[in-house]
Amino acid sequence: MTGDAPPMITEPAAEAVAKRLRRLLEQSPSVEQVQGLAVALRDEGVDQPTLYGGFESVLVATAADDPSYDLVADTLDRIHGGPWAKGRDLFDEGPGRG
Repeated sequence: MTGDAPPMITEPAAEAVAKRLRRLLEQSPSVEQVQGLAVALRDEGVDQPTLYGGFESVLVATAADDPSYDLVADTLDRIHGGPWAKGRDLFDEGPGRG
């Protein structure tokens, strides 16, 4: 044994996104804060499918009458892009375009 540290086991990227979103939602954030998290994650290099998957997993686990439901759904629209984003797409390319 050379003393090397064992390889780190990391969680899947979408689950890491979901975990950060859940932590933020515990603080009763504004829509700007939730969308700001999506922008920050994008700027950190998280790709569109991973970002969408993380946010979507939180949405499906959230009751429709929960105040955070609309915050997450509105942000998903921006992540997906296309007509639902109303010109405020977070990514230049993706499934909502074309």
